[in-house]
Amino acid sequence: MSFEKRKVSLTFQLGAGDFGAAGQDTITLDGLRCSVNVVHDGIQFARADVQVWGMSLDLMNKLTVTQKFFFEQRPYNSLRISAGGAVCFSGGIMEAWADGRQQPDVMFHVSAASGLVDLSQTIPPTSYNGAVDAGTVVLQIASQIGYGFENGGVNATLNTPYKPGSPKSQIEAICRDVDCNWTVDDVAKVVAIWPKNGARAGEAIPINVETGLVGYPAFTQGGLQFSTLYRPDIDYGRLVRVTTPFSAANGQWTVRALAHRLESNVPNGQWFTDIETSYLDSQA
Repeated sequence: MSFEKRKVSLTFQLGAGDFGAAGQDTITLDGLRCSVNVVHDGIQFARADVQVWGMSLDLMNKLTVTQKFFFEQRPYNSLRISAGGAVCFSGGIMEAWADGRQQPDVMFHVSAASGLVDLSQTIPPTSYNGAVDAGTVVLQIASQIGYGFENGGVNATLNTPYKPGSPKSQIEAICRDVDCNWTVDDVAKVVAIWPKNGARAGEAIPINVETGLVGYPAFTQGGLQFSTLYRPDIDYGRLVRVTTPFSAANGQWTVRALAHRLESNVPNGQWFTDIETSYLDSQA
């Protein structure tokens, strides 16, 4: 992979205010030295930790987010990360601040999480009289926030459901009732559900040396661990098909955790995706 392809773009959007350029609330930073770690482990939605160097003092001040911002109930700023021409993260910023302890090498740190902005909107309670398909209810909630819906095989019925609260609270309650997995994809703007012992909808993604597999998989109690060159097409809950000289590792596996490790404008910088898979629904 060439150095040119190892380019990370950071797009910030203010929840309130502007950058002073005719009301512009969005700015994209290209070509700066940065380190990015995007993690999605199923415990929470995708999270991003970013360190970037070379920003102006004015811009760092404008983008700073500390705990007092939430006490003041300010709307979330947003971050979108594109690496190698593909978006790998989109979400709300939880905190952002400058670290000048190593001057003149000043670093700006950002922590962000998906699901913070759209899934915290205020929507009416969702209710039905009688029996209704769980997927139909999740689809209705997703539609209210402008998201698509993906059902990976959940076939369950709710009886006279009444779900108040935020979109996240409502969907969580439904998936708890029918005992299924779910996630939100802020990049594709999709809410996805799938059975506990299954995977998200879609074809299995090939994992082998030709597609970027680095070394060999390691076996765990729950499945496999392996690394590939950066793969933005792989996400939590997706099905992957592994092909290696280790025959026991070959077959289909469900992604239960992944992390993108990316560095731009760093000599010999990282450009990898670390993946953990589950034996659940593994097939030869």
